[in-house]
Parts: sequence; C-alpha cells; structure tokens
Amino acid sequence: MKLIINHSYTSLNEYIKKERSNKYAASQIKKKESQISEWETMYKHHRLTYPLKLTFTWHLKNAKRDPDNIAFAKKFVLDGFVKSGFFVNDGQKQINELADKFVVDGEEYVEIEILEN
Repeated sequence: MKLIINHSYTSLNEYIKKERSNKYAASQIKKKESQISEWETMYKHHRLTYPLKLTFTWHLKNAKRDPDNIAFAKKFVLDGFVKSGFFVNDGQKQINELADKFVVDGEEYVEIEILEN
C-alpha cells in the first residue's frame, strides 16, 4: 500500500529552533504536523498485518536540507497514523523496519510505502 501526503514537514533544525525560542512553539508544531497525517488516514481503516515495513520517499524542491533533518518528520507522520486509528500503535511490535529515500524533483511531498509481513 502506498500513501502520498502533499506536505512539506518541519525539519529537525526548524523544530529545535522553535523549541528554544518558546516552550510552547514546538508543541504546536508537533500537533499541527501530526494532524496532517492524521487527516490523510482518518478514513483509511484497513486491517493491517503487523509488523510493518515502512519506506518513506521524501520528494524535495532542492538538496539544501540534510537527510537526517528531513527524516525526523517520521515522528509526526507515525503519531498521526496512530491518532487516526490507521495504525494500532507505532512501537516495535507494529513496525520492524523504517527506510528513507530522498528524491530532488522540485516537489515537496512524502510517499510512504507500507509493506505487511
């Protein structure tokens, strides 16, 4: 199964900068970013066979941001999937593999491939 989320998530550096400037700013970012993936999966209640293997393909406008800063957004995506009920949880019993790919193609979105074991 593949999901596409048309959103440019906050990077780790941006998150840390906000966290250091205002103790509530980072919380607001996490809430907003997690809601995006929650809304994308709110009505996709498939019965998944766990554990899952997830591959995130991050489509980028340019190569200015570091891959580890971009991939940090997995936290927001997975939290939203759990909140919507799409995943029962995002622990090691449910997810046993995470992979990242990065494609510079002038677009800003993430494609998530979900493979069931």
